[in-house]
Amino acid sequence: MNAPLPQADESPQAAEAASADAAGAQSFTLRCADGRGLAAHWIRAARRRAVLVINPATGFPQTFYFRLANYAAGRGYDTLVYDYRGMGASAPSDLAAETCRMSDWGLQDMRAALSVAAAQAGGAPLATLGHSVGGQFLGLLANHALARVHVQVATSAETFGAMYQFFNGRALATTSERPLHPLVLRWAEGRSGRAQWKGAALRAH
Repeated sequence: MNAPLPQADESPQAAEAASADAAGAQSFTLRCADGRGLAAHWIRAARRRAVLVINPATGFPQTFYFRLANYAAGRGYDTLVYDYRGMGASAPSDLAAETCRMSDWGLQDMRAALSVAAAQAGGAPLATLGHSVGGQFLGLLANHALARVHVQVATSAETFGAMYQFFNGRALATTSERPLHPLVLRWAEGRSGRAQWKGAALRAH
């Protein structure tokens, strides 16, 4: 049985996010290990076959991803969207009072989102979709193994040199310890006419 989702905080910021609710979304407070609460929504599929966590890009509120979440839910994915601390509906009314570091998004927020999604999944396959920094911080997730697959969209390489090679159509060096960029690499293949991705194919389950 799925674990119950916590009730949403009744803050002005959370109310603002709820007013732009995705169809059938349940608002709740995503509680991190350090006690910080994040504004979040859970969008349920009519017939769930898997669970998806959307880790947002810098400056993008969770409401930006509601259409994508609805699309995923319509295809059988329960979807979790949320705002990092200091962003969107998770930001304090006085931003000058915010004390978080950007690294907290990966060390605290993304870890908590993945843990909650795993508890809700009840054994169903779990995936994450990281947009920009939401993909770059994958290496900070000590619990990354909870997900079957991590998809990265518009996620840059970790160094200027790697980005230079990538955008010149050269093979992007990767190891098992570095994040992979399968979707962006497909774009690079079309641009350069050369295969960039040498790893195993990602299969739908």
